[in-house]
Amino acid sequence: MPGLTIDALYAGYFAILANICMKMARERGEAEELAQEAFLKALSDPVFPELSDAQQRAWLNRTARRLFIDRARRCAHAPQPEAPLFDEPDLTALQVAEALSQLSPEQHELIALRYFAGYSSKELGEHFGLSPATVRTRLRAAAKILKKHYL
Repeated sequence: MPGLTIDALYAGYFAILANICMKMARERGEAEELAQEAFLKALSDPVFPELSDAQQRAWLNRTARRLFIDRARRCAHAPQPEAPLFDEPDLTALQVAEALSQLSPEQHELIALRYFAGYSSKELGEHFGLSPATVRTRLRAAAKILKKHYL
C-alpha cells in the first residue's frame, strides 16, 4: 500500500519533522535544513513512494537523525576557529590603527594578515616558515598586548 505523495507528506509532516529536528539541533534554521534535506533524500529514493504512511514518516525521522549525526561528526573533525581578537566588535578604524601601532612590525603583520586578510595559522606558518602552533602563540601574545592597552 503506497504512502502519501511527497507533496502531501511535505505539507502535512514538514513542521512535525522540523520540530523533531529542533530537539536534536536546538536551532530553528539548522532543524529546518535537516528536515528539508531529509525530504530531498526521499525524492531521490526509488523505494520511498512504495512505503506506507507510517513507514515514510519513520524513514524521514531516521534519515533526519542520520543527517544530524553526520553533521555533528563533520563538525567534530573540522578545525576549530581561533578565538576572536577582540571581545568588543565596536572599535573604530582609528582605535584599531592606534592599537596596532603598539605592536612590533612582525606582530602587526601577523595580526593584519590573520584578522584582516583572513589567512589561517597554517597559511601564515607556511609563509613565514613557522609552525601553525608558533603562529597562534605569537598571535595570542600580540592580542594580549592589545587587550592590555585598549580593552
